[in-house]
Amino acid sequence: MQKKPEQSKLSQLLKYYQERQFTSAEKMALTLTKEYPNHQFAWKVLGAIFSLTGRLAEAVEVNKKSIALSPFDAEAYNNLGNTFNEIGKTLDAKESYEKAIELKPEFAEPYYNLGNVLNSLGQTHEAEESFKKTISLKPDHIKSYNNLGVILQDSDRLDEAVSMFKKAIGLNPNFAEAYSNLANSLKELGRLAEAEAISGQAIFLKPNYAEAHFGMGNILYELGNLEGATKHYKKAINLKADYATAYNNLGKTLEDLGQFEEAVINYTKAIELNPKFSVAYNNLGNIFKSLGRIEDAKINISKALMLNPDYAASHYNLTIIKKFNSKDEQFHQMQKLCLDKTNSDKNLCFINFGLAKAYEDLGDYEMAFHHFNNGNAIRKKLLKYNFHEDIELFNQIIKHSKIISEYSLNSNTLKKSITPIFIVGMPRSGTTLVEQIISSHQMVSAAGELAFVAKFGEELVRGKSIINEESLLKFREKYFQKLMSFAKGKLFVTDKMPLNFRYIGLIVSALPEAKIINVNRDPAALCWANYKQYFSKNGLGFSYDLENVISYFNLYKNLMFYWKSEVGCSFYDLSYELLVEEQETETRKLIDYLGLNWDSKCLSPENNQNAVSTASSLQVRRKVYQGSSQKWKNYEPFLKGKLNSIYLN
Repeated sequence: MQKKPEQSKLSQLLKYYQERQFTSAEKMALTLTKEYPNHQFAWKVLGAIFSLTGRLAEAVEVNKKSIALSPFDAEAYNNLGNTFNEIGKTLDAKESYEKAIELKPEFAEPYYNLGNVLNSLGQTHEAEESFKKTISLKPDHIKSYNNLGVILQDSDRLDEAVSMFKKAIGLNPNFAEAYSNLANSLKELGRLAEAEAISGQAIFLKPNYAEAHFGMGNILYELGNLEGATKHYKKAINLKADYATAYNNLGKTLEDLGQFEEAVINYTKAIELNPKFSVAYNNLGNIFKSLGRIEDAKINISKALMLNPDYAASHYNLTIIKKFNSKDEQFHQMQKLCLDKTNSDKNLCFINFGLAKAYEDLGDYEMAFHHFNNGNAIRKKLLKYNFHEDIELFNQIIKHSKIISEYSLNSNTLKKSITPIFIVGMPRSGTTLVEQIISSHQMVSAAGELAFVAKFGEELVRGKSIINEESLLKFREKYFQKLMSFAKGKLFVTDKMPLNFRYIGLIVSALPEAKIINVNRDPAALCWANYKQYFSKNGLGFSYDLENVISYFNLYKNLMFYWKSEVGCSFYDLSYELLVEEQETETRKLIDYLGLNWDSKCLSPENNQNAVSTASSLQVRRKVYQGSSQKWKNYEPFLKGKLNSIYLN
């Protein structure tokens, strides 16, 4: 008869293990395995101790010994699976978990572990079922709710994911990871205020949780709080030095802040940490495009596509910086992706805009028009754009404009340091070219498209906050505080956010020293230029429907007339067509309006080394040229007179 250890010794061993007194447990387990080499329990505990203390090779051998002694012990197979998983033998781990389940179908833990392995192997549907089985066997299995939520989140089943994370938190209100994941899902659902609060709770519970800081950075980025996002990305990197995605997202945030050199450094670091990081290559290529380094842009975006041939955004980005002379390999790849029914709407949007550009290069305007239509329809659907919301905004602006003008600040009593130059108009009207011309002057710094007027002033113009002298002074103070960081020691700073035309009444009242340039362009050319453009920012929903573009142009035109005739606002009207036809004459008039001495560099904006991240980044690197306002006529046969009608309004 086989000799067995006393039950009291087995109970003591188990107690040591459960209380995590691993030194005592290990010493006792080793003694028992020598005295009773054919009794399995001590071997099983010893294997678990070796695994928990990082001696994985030894753990594998001991776990195998445990199984040899008791081949029907499901828990022993589960333990062996855990050890295999630790040393990266994923398929062996999977086999061990499946054997544990076969031996004991009601054992919840191997289902959970198998779910994690299946997810790591990309078998997400099977992983989902495994986590659900765990929960059915053990309804209080907190980690299964969380991990199932992550799978649902990754498959865009966000409402279901939110439910899972909330269940995990309900079972453990201190589960920081579940709070962080919940915040990520809420962000994707557009519930940003909730997401920020939940993410803050994750950080409160676990201050050194790098992923929570990364998630908070993403939320603050979406909220437009770029400084806050930068802070949290840097914190995530400090906590996790090899956090490639945090370096990438920090790069994007710094790029938006106009800190282009720092952005390049962070994208490069992300690639150094993860040489297969296609997103970072794509972003690095885009910033090189903004800096006018077109060959470097092509190299990096092409690298992104080499790593991920189905990367739709990179396909589109490459079409923008190359000229299609034939239906090349990239063209055929985009066609294939366009026909792939499994592609997401977001990807199909990029591919359609990319194919439209390719067909336009090849002179097939009918097919280009077809893909422009498809791309725009998808983008409008994704943005859930409603034109009536813009109508309401314009109505509110007009309603409260005269109240704002009543509290106009007295220019003589204001402290002045720098002079802002607002370049406004419809998007694609030529505002980027005008900024490049003006900022070629030695006394002018270019800030690009700044969101600060809207950020600090929209509640005022909508009448959602108190309008008085104090509130206008507060707006002024906030705006100048941000603008100063772009001055670079210059006395004049350009802000070329086109849609600032909506806030001219506020600008004139709160920033009376400001110069305002309204750039006009041929209406048909302007509307078509908006319709054919994919804008990376989400605030131009009107541009993805030709009727909406035309209607928005009329809102713009009527508001500009209102500012001048009803409110008495003063600004400089500049014709884009006249500027490119009579470049020197019009440029001299423009510089004279600004009160600046003449600088001949203003006649060579193509030599301006400022970074340009707008849709015109390539055009402004070339000499000023004529004819762009006629290109829309290539599409006239397919437009059914829509753009011709705009001249009748």
